[in-house]
Amino acid sequence: MTRRADLDDFDRRILTELQRDSRQTLAELGTRVGLSQTPCWRRVRRLEEAGVIRGYGVRVDPAAVGFGEVIFAFLTMGAHTVELQDEIRRALELVPEIQEAHFLSGDPDFLLKILAVDSQHYVREILPRLYRLPHVRSVRSSFSLGRVKEAEAVPVQ
Repeated sequence: MTRRADLDDFDRRILTELQRDSRQTLAELGTRVGLSQTPCWRRVRRLEEAGVIRGYGVRVDPAAVGFGEVIFAFLTMGAHTVELQDEIRRALELVPEIQEAHFLSGDPDFLLKILAVDSQHYVREILPRLYRLPHVRSVRSSFSLGRVKEAEAVPVQ
C-alpha cells in the first residue's frame, strides 16, 4: 500500500493485536478489541484487501537454523539507468541470503541485509555472488557486532 490508510480506533487495535499474536482466533481478537466476531472479521478482511495487512507468518531465529552472522553490504552500481536498476533488483531477489535490499539516494546505491553462516561463508560464497550481480562496481561490507533493536511490530497511529 503506497498511501496512508484511513484507520479508526478499532482498526488500530486490531492491527496492534494481530501484530502481538496473529494466531489468536477471531473470537479472541474481537474480545480484545471490543467487537463481536463478525464485525471483527469484516474489518480484518477489509484491512487485508486494502493491503494494510500484507500477510501472516512465522518469525524464525536465524541463528537457530545456522546463520550466525548478519552483514550489511553497500553496493555501488557502475552505471545508472532505470533498466539497469530493474535488472539488479531482479538479481537481488535470487540471492536467498539477502533478507532486505534498500535502494538509496546518493552513493552507495543499495543497502543489503545479509545472513551468513559465518564470516568465511560470506567471503567465500556470498561476496563473490554480489560481485557477479549485473552492473555492480563495488561492494563494501560491515559485520554486525550485535543487534541493539529489532522491531517486530509497526507502530499503528
